[in-house]
Amino acid sequence: MTDHPKTAILGGGVIGLSVALRLAREGFPVTVITQPLGPTDPPMTSLVAAAYWFPTHKQLELELQRELTLPTFEHFWSLMDNAPGSQNAGSKDAGVSMVDTLELFDDTSLPEQREPAWWMGDEQTRDRIGFHGPVDEKTLPAPTEQLGTFVQGYRYKLPVISMPRYMPWLYEQFVRQGGDVRDEQVRDVAALKDEFDLIVNTTGLGARKLTFDGEPLDRARPETFHTLIGQVMAVRDVWYPTLTFMRYGMGAKKPTYIVPRAATKDVVLGGTYLPLMDDPEQNIDIDDGCWTVPKDQWTADILERAAILHPDFAKTKDYHVLVGKRPYRKPLRLEVDEQFSDDKLTLIHCYGHSTSGVTMSWGSGEKVLAMLNDQ
Repeated sequence: MTDHPKTAILGGGVIGLSVALRLAREGFPVTVITQPLGPTDPPMTSLVAAAYWFPTHKQLELELQRELTLPTFEHFWSLMDNAPGSQNAGSKDAGVSMVDTLELFDDTSLPEQREPAWWMGDEQTRDRIGFHGPVDEKTLPAPTEQLGTFVQGYRYKLPVISMPRYMPWLYEQFVRQGGDVRDEQVRDVAALKDEFDLIVNTTGLGARKLTFDGEPLDRARPETFHTLIGQVMAVRDVWYPTLTFMRYGMGAKKPTYIVPRAATKDVVLGGTYLPLMDDPEQNIDIDDGCWTVPKDQWTADILERAAILHPDFAKTKDYHVLVGKRPYRKPLRLEVDEQFSDDKLTLIHCYGHSTSGVTMSWGSGEKVLAMLNDQ
C-alpha cells in the first residue's frame, strides 16, 4: 500500500491499542474509538489480566500461532528491563520483565500433554527462556487434595507483563506517535464509513452487539462466542519470586497460578475459568454487571490453592480482588469482512483471543498490517 487509509480502531484493550500503535508507527492516521478507556469500575479485562507470555490457544493452527505469538515475544523482549539488548525508548516504563517460571503437571494430565510446547524448542525463543527439560521429580510440591499429585514440572523463564503499567505505556506510545483517542460507544459501524477508510474491530465481547447498517457483524452461536470469567487477587504484602502455574488436567479446570510483578510490586494469584453464555431461560445475561463483582467463595478458594504452593499467602491482609471477562470465540476472528468491505471501506475483525490476548497482542497488529499490505 502506498497511501495510508484513515483508520478507526474499535476497542481500547490490549489488542486494540497494540494494533493501533503498530499501524501508527507505520504512518497510518489512527483513531482509537472506545468506551470506556483506561481504569474503570469494573476495569477493562486487559487491566485485570495476570499477564505472562505463554501460547495456549489450542484452536489455532501452528502457523497462525507462530504468526501471532513470536512477534509478541520479540516485542516484549525489547521492552524488558532485565533482558540483554533492551534498547526500546521508554522500555523501563512498560512493566515487562523476565521471570523464573515453574510449570506443573498433575496426575490427571496425559503424557502427550506434558510434552514440551513447540516454542520451547523454537530458535527464536529457546535460548532466551532457558528451557532444559523436566525437573527432578523429587523437587515437585507434595501432593494435596486441592491441587492433586504433581508428576512433572518444567523450569524456564517467561516474560511477565504488569498490565497496570503496560496499558498506560501502550496508550502513551500511541499518542506520542500522533494517534487520536475518541471516547465513544459505537453500535452500528456503518455510522463511521463516511469518516474512515479502514475500520479494525477489536471490541472483544462487544463484537456480539455490533451491526453494520443494522445487520449483525457476528452470527456465531453462543457456545462458540462467549465469555470466560476470570477472578484474580493482587497481593501487596507477600512476595514470591517464581511464576508458578498448573496447565493441564485438574489445573485446566481450576487454574492455579502465582504471577510476581516487579513493576507494580505485587503478586497476582488466580484463578477462575468459568465459561458463561447468554441464556434467557436461566436469566443469564453476560453483560450484566454482576459477573464482574468478586465472589468471596472464589477469593477464598484462590487463596487456599496459592497458600499450598507458598504458605505465606495465607497471611495476606493487603490485596485487591478483580474480575474480568475474557472474550472466547471459536474460531478466533482475524479476517477482512468481505461482506461489508468495498472499494471505499475495508473492515477487518480482530477479536476472540480468549486467555491469550496479551500473548497474541503485538502479533495481531503485525497480522493486521500484513493483511492490509496484501490488499
